[in-house]
Amino acid sequence: MNLWTWLWVDNPPPVSVTAAAGNVSVTATATLASTTWSLGEPAAGQVYLPGAPTTLTCHGPGAAPPAAYDWRAEPPCGHKFAWRSLKERTGGSGKCPVTATTNWAVAWQSNTGVSGTDALTATTADQWDVGEYRTVLVQGSGG
Repeated sequence: MNLWTWLWVDNPPPVSVTAAAGNVSVTATATLASTTWSLGEPAAGQVYLPGAPTTLTCHGPGAAPPAAYDWRAEPPCGHKFAWRSLKERTGGSGKCPVTATTNWAVAWQSNTGVSGTDALTATTADQWDVGEYRTVLVQGSGG
C-alpha cells in the first residue's frame, strides 16, 4: 500500500498466422499495442468509498522491475494502491480483483493484394492481496 506496484505482461513478439482456402491465402500479424489494467480498488480519497475500480492503460506490455531498481521511482507502468484489500471491501475474499486486457493491432495481407487492419483484445483475471507495511520508530539505547 502506497508503494509502487509494477505492472507488466510478458512481452510477446508479434504473432503471425497464415490461413488458406483454395488459391487464396491471408497472413495476419498481431502486435501488442497496450495493456489496460482494472485494479479492483476505487479511486483514492480521504475515506474509503466503494465505486468503480481504478483503471489505467500502459503503452505496450509495461516492464518488470530491473534487478537493482529504485523502489521509490515510478515504474513505466505502475500503480500505488491506497487501500488494503480487507474482507469488508472485497466481498469477503480479502483480495482485489485485477484484470489485464491486452490490446492488439492486427495487420493482414492476402496473396491477392487485398490488405487491412483490425484490433483484438484478450483479457485475463486474477486477485491480489494488498497489504500494508508499517514502520515503528523506537529510541535506541543511549538515546
